[in-house]
Amino acid sequence: MKIQAQIKADMISAMKVKDNETKSLLKVVLGEFDRLAKDIDDNKATTVIKKMHQTATELSNQFEISILEKYLPTFLSEADAKIQIEKVLVDNSLSTMRDMGTAMKLIKTKFGTSIDGKYASTIVKNILA
Repeated sequence: MKIQAQIKADMISAMKVKDNETKSLLKVVLGEFDRLAKDIDDNKATTVIKKMHQTATELSNQFEISILEKYLPTFLSEADAKIQIEKVLVDNSLSTMRDMGTAMKLIKTKFGTSIDGKYASTIVKNILA
């Protein structure tokens, strides 16, 4: 099930049990989706949710954090991410800093939102430097 559809279903469930806080938060999330497009893919949905999660974290809003985390993908651990990135670099014969852009494209294509882009970039830089 797509993230957008899951959030809609969860909002309806929250309405049925009269959980107004959850319903309100999910309405805001769906509103953010609608600002982008009527029907968005999971990558765009994840990007929106990540931004909202970051804001909730900065504001220390534990309620919102716990709700939004349900819709975020599970990240690879740092150790697993490093191993997988090294494998991508070796498999594609990427060995210089000139290959940085190619490496990041391959990593993003292969892992999507399951790996933190900033962390991946740092690992690639350390390996290629």
